[in-house]
Amino acid sequence: MSRCSSPKRGRGRPRRQYRIRVVGERREQPDYEKLARALLEHAAMEQRERGTSDGSSITEPEPDVLSDVGSEEGDA
Repeated sequence: MSRCSSPKRGRGRPRRQYRIRVVGERREQPDYEKLARALLEHAAMEQRERGTSDGSSITEPEPDVLSDVGSEEGDA
């Protein structure tokens, strides 16, 4: 009978048990409506810069969407 093949139980230092501690930060919930408006406004600005007047690739955003964005620019 070999002593090396059996695990040592109760002898020496006990095995260390590592626990992973996670400290999380609470983040603000993103304002998805504001992000969507900013994305639409940015797309409209890029389209104006490119000067695509054929209208085949990107359709113009609805006027009421852009009017809401323009009124809130000063709020940020």
